[in-house]
Amino acid sequence: MRTVEANRVSLQLAMESYRKGITPFVNVLDAERQLAQTREQLAQSTVNVTTNLIAVYKSLGGGWEGDVAATAQNAAN
Repeated sequence: MRTVEANRVSLQLAMESYRKGITPFVNVLDAERQLAQTREQLAQSTVNVTTNLIAVYKSLGGGWEGDVAATAQNAAN
């Protein structure tokens, strides 16, 4: 999250510098590329954390919510 925010600020600074004629547009493009890459890395990291958390739940016997619901339904019948 911090890296994404830092790259967002970097992009804003690059755009401001370009508007003032200080730097070429390629710097803006580079900052946009960096921001896109870090956003993608953050998304992939979130997927990995979620997948690993699911694996932990499964290894600890996860799925008990479904078993409870099935047991409650069987008890009602």
